[in-house]
Amino acid sequence: MLNKEDRFIVITIADVMTSDPRCVKADVAVEEVIAIFSKTNFAGLPVVDDAGILVGIITQYDLVTKGSGIHIPTLVKTMEQVKMINPERLILEETLAPIKKLKVGDIMNNDPLFLFGDEPIEKAVESFAEHHKVNPLIVVDKNKKVIGVLSRHDMIKILAMKE
Repeated sequence: MLNKEDRFIVITIADVMTSDPRCVKADVAVEEVIAIFSKTNFAGLPVVDDAGILVGIITQYDLVTKGSGIHIPTLVKTMEQVKMINPERLILEETLAPIKKLKVGDIMNNDPLFLFGDEPIEKAVESFAEHHKVNPLIVVDKNKKVIGVLSRHDMIKILAMKE
């Protein structure tokens, strides 16, 4: 893109990313993440340690595909709404108990793709093109502290930028 002096303007990932993203820790209950995803439009959440350093990512995709291959959010919600007689309910609760005890660390991707905020936006375009299932990408500083997330939706913002 050119500015008024006919100089190229480099758009960085930090220019387009969502800053100060919501993050979770590995010991958070999966049920809490399900609630976050159901109330927001988030596709994924960075997983951080106490210092805010990236240790993984948990996505809607992980909730649907990890573990037993059961769509965990649907199963939990369905089982909570099913009315049955006591013996059957006890069996069902025993079956559901391990799923309800899952923590983010049990199903997160502990080797997430990440980008640096000072990289040109073309790096994000390449990453999204190479990794179709990845959304969002996590943005970190040089110490791997999470500073933002970049979703496909954020990339569309570039199209709305005025010259």
